[in-house]
Amino acid sequence: WAVSPRYEKIAMRDLRAGRPARFFHKAAAGLTRRQHSMIVHLRTGHIGLNSHLKRIGRLESGDCPHCAGREETVTHFLMECPKYAAARRVMQRNSRTSKSLVELLTNPESFKKVAHFVDATGRLKKVFGE
Repeated sequence: WAVSPRYEKIAMRDLRAGRPARFFHKAAAGLTRRQHSMIVHLRTGHIGLNSHLKRIGRLESGDCPHCAGREETVTHFLMECPKYAAARRVMQRNSRTSKSLVELLTNPESFKKVAHFVDATGRLKKVFGE
């Protein structure tokens, strides 16, 4: 199921339906502005990953720069790409909540871990800086 082209759309829809926006803003109160922005962009899918850049006409291909033939979606970036396996293990260490995309992006306990993961990969440095 996770490799289905519909998985990303349904997972993101479930994510948006998961908790009301007012909950998210309250739960994210302890984040820096940069971390908050990062989580919002990941939750909406409007982020500088190749699948989104292709969708808005900035790139010819939405493929992951490290995985031939795999689209670089939020799910692929956070959960699947082997290039970021070491950073992902650190993010998931000692955590019961970081095993699914929905949990990562809706559970307040995961927000800082996700932000640290993004920083550790360096993949979105152009978007969010250091």
